[in-house]
Amino acid sequence: MPQKRTETAQNQKKAVPPYKDVKTGGFVGNGEKMTVTEFRDLYGNGNYPSKSKSKYNAVPKVVDQIRFASTKEANRYADLKFMENAGDITALQRQVKFKLVGCNYFADFCYFDYSTKQWITEDTKGFKTATYKTKRKQMFEVYGITILET
Repeated sequence: MPQKRTETAQNQKKAVPPYKDVKTGGFVGNGEKMTVTEFRDLYGNGNYPSKSKSKYNAVPKVVDQIRFASTKEANRYADLKFMENAGDITALQRQVKFKLVGCNYFADFCYFDYSTKQWITEDTKGFKTATYKTKRKQMFEVYGITILET
């Protein structure tokens, strides 16, 4: 029969990995010991230390229970869903995979636009990397698709 954990057992010092202290901005850990109670006091509100910052300062956002890499992409999805519900576009798809020479390209959105009577491949970009520019060029050469950048 398992034994109950007591408060004294929880307060025993345990080694913790280095975490950024949200209150002071310093680091906690590095071989130091912290009790469970101290950890709960520090991070009890769910404000756990975040992982490293995004390379391009993109802030992830959840819309319709879907996690997006950036707020800009999430807002564009909301706009496209509105357009789809209004009947302006149809067949909205996310993260569509295209095979390119030696790699894959994942378009943020693909949909059919009734006003232009064309399939649209769209990518929400805040910063155009060299890799993206190469894939954009390959998309045109291989498939004849010009990516709409929003």
